[in-house]
Amino acid sequence: MRIGVVLSSGGSAFAQVSKMLANIPAKEHDFVVVTDRECGAEDFCIANHVKHQRIQWTNNKDFSVAAAKYFKESEVDYVILFFSRLVTAELYRTLPAFNVHPALLPAFKGINAVERAWKSDVRFFGTTLHLVDETVDGGAIVAQVIIPVLPEYTLEMMHKLSYIQKVYVFLLFIELIETGALIVSEDYLRIEIRRDLSCTDRSNPCLLDPQFLEAFMEFQRQEGLEVVI
Repeated sequence: MRIGVVLSSGGSAFAQVSKMLANIPAKEHDFVVVTDRECGAEDFCIANHVKHQRIQWTNNKDFSVAAAKYFKESEVDYVILFFSRLVTAELYRTLPAFNVHPALLPAFKGINAVERAWKSDVRFFGTTLHLVDETVDGGAIVAQVIIPVLPEYTLEMMHKLSYIQKVYVFLLFIELIETGALIVSEDYLRIEIRRDLSCTDRSNPCLLDPQFLEAFMEFQRQEGLEVVI
């Protein structure tokens, strides 16, 4: 499976998942990255021989057209976005596209979701994986992860929680596609999710692949936080 990834900053969640998967020899995953500016994600791609291209941002449509063309030429199967800008139908009608949003949708749609959630004194904080469509973070929800927010959490802590949740959601996305639990319609505008999937009080659905779980739990231990269990 070849996954296209759209990034615009350091790409820390993508980098972490890429490193995890490199240590699972029984599975083969290939990534193709698009960025819209000079950023840390490009440095990671260069250092780790990940195919990538910068498409300088001019406007939503032109960027989407160019990204779709590059992904199709690179034989990408699915696209996942860790991206603060909107893309247009020229991308999400060319390939099935999913977004990782750092909030429990439908709350806190749009940019700066972590900051707005923290300022709102929410009692639970999460990350959502959803299908990309013409709306702003309104596409069909695939999965959500959640954690209680403790009174002492700072904005810095919230961003760290979000980072760990994004890593989990990215792994979950790969598992759902690989196992056929997530099916996208031919026009890429609707999804079907198998109804017998397992969940926990932190994730719905949840990771089941033993190798993915082992890699993620080790990552959490290294980060010193138990975010998703």
